[in-house]
Amino acid sequence: MSELKGLTAIGYARVSTNKGQTVETQKRLIMDWAESKGVKIKAIYADEGISGATFPRPELSQAIVDIQVNQIPILVCYDQSRLTRDGFDDLPIIKKMLGKCVIRYTTLDLNPDDLGAKIM
Repeated sequence: MSELKGLTAIGYARVSTNKGQTVETQKRLIMDWAESKGVKIKAIYADEGISGATFPRPELSQAIVDIQVNQIPILVCYDQSRLTRDGFDDLPIIKKMLGKCVIRYTTLDLNPDDLGAKIM
């Protein structure tokens, strides 16, 4: 039984170049992840054609606003590279904007704040 069951999440997808990984593929994987955890996806925001080094991004910004306004506890992405190309610089900024919301990834199903995920 998932500790996340019954919670609501926002999804975020991003593709800067099409290398076989489309926004639609990421959305499907986010929905599959949510279904396997018993999590309800409120919305999935997607930026297309925008580099992970670009910030702010329109759809990510809207996702963050939705999370803050509606107190959504989870942001789900395909992997960390969808949020940022340089996690050491941008990810702490994004996490601060998210507040108490946790980030989960479909490719590595660990809570990224746990020691095991940090080691990975």
